[in-house]
Formats: sequence, C-alpha cells, structure tokens
Amino acid sequence: MRDSDLRPGERILYVARHHGLVLFWPILLSLLVVGIPWLIYRILVLKTDVWIITDRRLVDEVGILSKTVKESPFEKINNATYRQSFLGRIFNFGDVEIQTASEEGASNLTFVREPAKVCRVLMEAVDADLENKAAPTA
Repeated sequence: MRDSDLRPGERILYVARHHGLVLFWPILLSLLVVGIPWLIYRILVLKTDVWIITDRRLVDEVGILSKTVKESPFEKINNATYRQSFLGRIFNFGDVEIQTASEEGASNLTFVREPAKVCRVLMEAVDADLENKAAPTA
C-alpha cells in the first residue's frame, strides 16, 4: 500500500505478512523436483500478499501481476481469530481469520507472522474506532 492509497488523516498501525517458513516446502520441492520458477513464484507471493491495519480499516492486498484489494472498514469487522499448529507455536506463525459483515465474507491470511499480535492490534484498533464514533462531540 502506498501512502497515496491512505485516506486523509489515516495512518498505518501494522503491516502483517507471511512468515518466512512459508518458503520451506517451495525451497525443498524446487531443489528436488519443480525447479527455480516455482520458488520465485512463492517468493513473489510472500512479498505481495499483505494485510495493512490502519486506524480506520483493514486492507487485504494480493496479486503478483494483477492486484486485488479488499477493504474492510472497522464497523464491518465482527471478530478476529487465529490458529497455530505445534510448529506454529514454536516458530510464531499461524492463520488469521477476520469475520466481517460484508458480502465478501471472511478475510484469511495463512502462515502469518505473529498471529496473536495481528489479532490484538486489529481488535484494539476496532475498539478504539468504535469508542471514537460513540464519544459525543463537543
């Protein structure tokens, strides 16, 4: 996300990306069978699949040659959950799912670094946004 994609007065709170271990199988298979192109593809996915948490919304960007962006304003976010396997707990990665009230449904980020932090930062931002909207203006 470029600074020009932010709305006036909006600031980025956190950027969530995949954990580097997402490359384990692609590297192993590239060395054994498939070759370098698949490894390059997985590295590009690692760099281009990103969630940006701002102080107003969650932005889900994905795509290498073409780009798809899904925005979820905080008032549409219902819940955030994360799952970690045994190895995920050791290496601090997991899957995060955000349930929204929009027609697009849930947003998922797999193999994300620090999934508990992603959920915590997002839900704190959602709560702060709700409190700001509920506070009476003087």
